[in-house]
Amino acid sequence: MKYLLPWSLTLPVLLGLPAAIAATAETQQHLESLRQQDMDAEVRSGGQAEVTRLQQHKQDALSFPLMEEMAADARRRQFEAGEAANQSKTHGAARKEPGTAAERDAARFGRAVKIYQASGGTPPQQDLVQMTLTRHATGVARLIGWNELKAKKFESAIYWFGQAAAWSPADDDARYGLALAQYQAGNVTAALTLLQGNDSPAARELRGNILFSQGMAEYETGNFQVAAKLWPQAVESGRNGRDVQLMRAWTDLKLGDDASALQRFASLYQAHPDAEVAQGLYQAALASGKQEQLPSWMSANPDDPLRRLAQSRHNEFLKQQGWVWAAHSNSPGSTPELAGIQGPWLDVAAALRSKTGDSGQSRLRIDMQPAMEGLFASGNEVLQLRLTRLRLDSGALPTDARFGSYNALGRYVAQPTTQSSGWVPSLSWRHEGDGSAYQFSLGTTPTAAPVGLTPTFEAMTERLGEQGAWRAAAYRSSVRDSVLATVGAVDPYSGQSWGRVVRNGLRADAYQMVGAPWSVNGNIRAEHIDGKDVAANARVAGGVGLGYELGGKDFTYFSVGPGIDYDHYTDNLSHFTWGHGGYFSPQSFLNVGLAARFLTLEGGPWVARGQVSAGLQHVTEDAAACFPLAPAIAQPDCGTYASSSKQGVGGSIEGLWRYAVTQHWQLGGALSLRYSQNYSDASVLLTLRYSWDARHGLYRADLPEGMFGDLF
Repeated sequence: MKYLLPWSLTLPVLLGLPAAIAATAETQQHLESLRQQDMDAEVRSGGQAEVTRLQQHKQDALSFPLMEEMAADARRRQFEAGEAANQSKTHGAARKEPGTAAERDAARFGRAVKIYQASGGTPPQQDLVQMTLTRHATGVARLIGWNELKAKKFESAIYWFGQAAAWSPADDDARYGLALAQYQAGNVTAALTLLQGNDSPAARELRGNILFSQGMAEYETGNFQVAAKLWPQAVESGRNGRDVQLMRAWTDLKLGDDASALQRFASLYQAHPDAEVAQGLYQAALASGKQEQLPSWMSANPDDPLRRLAQSRHNEFLKQQGWVWAAHSNSPGSTPELAGIQGPWLDVAAALRSKTGDSGQSRLRIDMQPAMEGLFASGNEVLQLRLTRLRLDSGALPTDARFGSYNALGRYVAQPTTQSSGWVPSLSWRHEGDGSAYQFSLGTTPTAAPVGLTPTFEAMTERLGEQGAWRAAAYRSSVRDSVLATVGAVDPYSGQSWGRVVRNGLRADAYQMVGAPWSVNGNIRAEHIDGKDVAANARVAGGVGLGYELGGKDFTYFSVGPGIDYDHYTDNLSHFTWGHGGYFSPQSFLNVGLAARFLTLEGGPWVARGQVSAGLQHVTEDAAACFPLAPAIAQPDCGTYASSSKQGVGGSIEGLWRYAVTQHWQLGGALSLRYSQNYSDASVLLTLRYSWDARHGLYRADLPEGMFGDLF
């Protein structure tokens, strides 16, 4: 009788790898002899201990048919033993011990198996194996090996599979079992060596699994070059499923082969779109600069994984760049942290600025109180209205100061303007889209000015990309370097008024990543500057800087880097006689230094932004006529202003913050300290805001930048 061992029933626990292991006919003969011998022994002993032991062993190896059959045979033998015992008593008959060589070998083999079972699976000594497990026991050795492997006794399994493979070198099943045991024991190289030349489906599958596992280990430890070499080997061994192709795509992306990664992810997504492949496809498209192709892989289904991921990532990107209104408007449900961001609010503030200089002329103190600002938003549109009251004071003007149509022998016919108080209105509209924004502001210079007010405006456009941003603006703005420049002044010698300088200009700013963690930023501007009875002037300025991102878990960004700034005015009109504008206008201003910029994490109960800079400055100012508009006013004894050249250290500290006291009330503030070779300047602002809608987090858009800017 032959016994077939159906391994498909015994090995699902071993990684689901089927193996066909059949006991040889010769082995079965030994087993038959073993059963006969056991039955004789059970006649003498009653067999109960054997039944108990085999039942226990059955519990340890229920999936092995041979063991089950042995247990069944033991039960049958127990019954037959009772009958044989009765017959023995009646007839006095006794069975003889095996006498042939085959029977003796079978008996020795049976005793070896019993020793193996009784020892808990510990392999017999080498001499016992040589004595009992002959060339006829290959199938049973494999059986024991599988049983040990199931019990995770890897060294014992290696021993028994090794015996089977040694007795039958051509037995692919034994070599396969040995390779699997070596792999489970962590001996990967030995396992792959054993699988060489074994082209059975199970061996190929195991070889592919091992290579794939090695590739995953290398990938997870960052050895992407090694992992890239293992994936094709796994494919050649038959492991060519979706998981391998997905890992090949991720490895290409890690190695910078963005085009290959994009192609692999796209093929996988077309075959079966899911969230994991969508993530890889999205990242590969960004890395290769082909994000515009993303819509071509999206289906019309609004729940398409790539569509949902792209929208979510884009909203998150907009939020990280400070475009919170666009992020919320695009998909309100996906940004619950922005709830309340579009609700109206009202801000009230007070501020103070103090700038050093000559009393009555370049010295300046600005008190801003009150200042009020309100916001109304709907969708992508934001409307802001601001009204501030400025009180300007330059101190007392000395009697001998050169001011207005100065004449050393002249007398005052009017009180010189060294103070002023007026309102500054401003209305701004902003539209934020997915990657573009437009803004327009309209206002005036301060009211109650000696020369009257004039309109101001700014028209700006912004573009935002994954690797950078730029903006351009045309503007007309007030110059707030002195009372004369801000609102104008009355000439004490003639009673006429002049001043109130405005800048009419174009400005461009850009920011670009040049390879993490480095970035570059730059700006350039060109202006035409004039005022009432103030000589026209022109300005060109620009700067460039590098930034190294330091990171930090509490910061949206924290960068430090060198920079250089240059400023040039055609004429020096910084003085306070007729035709001058009373504003800083050097012919050369060069600053080379270092700057650190930061923005704390947004979305929490507080947010702050600031910068600290220091550098070497070189400032030159040309000599200037006392009256640049000489044909209009000429005084023979005014003289000229001498040229100057200064160099030294300059720097600045600036910061803005906002803190949520409750979900409706927030405190805010700003601080600025500046020092240069020509003057020093300090400013501070405090605000209180009420939001009609409950706020769950603060962002850079909440910083009091607009009101603080009215001081400068």
